[in-house]
Amino acid sequence: MKKPVLGAFLNGVPDVENLFPILSDLHARGDVEVRVFVTSGLWWREPRVREVLKASGVKMLFRHNRLMKMPWYYKRLLRDVDAMLVIGDPKIDNSIFGKRSAAMIPLGKPTFWMQHGVIQNKIAQTLDGAVTDFYSDPIFYWVDPSHHSVELAPGVVERIKVCGFVKRPILRVKTPGAAFTNELARYRKRVLLCHTFRGGEYDADQINWAYDMIRDYCHKNPDVAVIVRPHRGKERANYNAHDKALAKDCKNAYFSLQHRGPMKGMNMNDVLHLSDCLISTASTAILDGLYMGKPAAMIVNDRPQLATLPEITDVESLTAFVEGGFTAPMQEMVGLYGDLDRNIAFVCREIEAALGATQG
Repeated sequence: MKKPVLGAFLNGVPDVENLFPILSDLHARGDVEVRVFVTSGLWWREPRVREVLKASGVKMLFRHNRLMKMPWYYKRLLRDVDAMLVIGDPKIDNSIFGKRSAAMIPLGKPTFWMQHGVIQNKIAQTLDGAVTDFYSDPIFYWVDPSHHSVELAPGVVERIKVCGFVKRPILRVKTPGAAFTNELARYRKRVLLCHTFRGGEYDADQINWAYDMIRDYCHKNPDVAVIVRPHRGKERANYNAHDKALAKDCKNAYFSLQHRGPMKGMNMNDVLHLSDCLISTASTAILDGLYMGKPAAMIVNDRPQLATLPEITDVESLTAFVEGGFTAPMQEMVGLYGDLDRNIAFVCREIEAALGATQG
């Protein structure tokens, strides 16, 4: 009997981090044929992704980025699969691949959608107040939609499957050079501070306050290293000047940047391995840290989904958090989002059922 074929486009690291744990487990279970379509940019830019894909045994095809955006080509790929696993639903995908996602609707191609952010637009929040509709069935949410305030279109709730957190780390951990590793080791503690100051969500006063507090903490705690990491290590105009000023004022302040510095090319999990605890604005980084056993706290947070965690409001609360440990509210949040392996197994079973496959 021919196995149903599930496809997935892997355009970048977020697709790999959120979809490939599921795709590789489906492949290992053996009742679904998995095919991944990999952009050449991702293939050549990310050696650790190449390692994972090659080792998995999953069928893959990689083509130039431009080709993957050409309708005549991606429609041919879509016609050869029974369904697609996606992080961008065809009705709400506003990314540069939105047209390709939307093409799945007239083709009648079933899609299975996976949440990929704890504070995700149109899921946990909506920036325009619009009702969120989906094409996909099933729709995989990490937690019950009652935890969010977004209004869903009629018929959406019935298609939602609550699966929990599924971002099982799959990439080999990258470490910095020996000199920097030794430099960090000299500190009593290492605090990772992640932020999402990249857009218009935070105003200048909030950003100024956060950097002033970090500076004050660094001055009062010279035996603690503070690693500042912007979203995905990207540098932006609205906080670059703050980074430069902080680096000049505080010898114990370090920066995790994607394209330069001693932590060049390191991802979130890599930097967490260097850290004792995590402070972040509302971001999936919080769950990444908690699932690695790292105490986590919030800064400039107005998201109810994360409100049970400690809130850093001044140097005193920051100091108390750093000197504390993994508390009951942190463990409760991990409990809410569930066990990674069980969550992924649940998603696999639901996908197999949707495709008419039976686990042997």
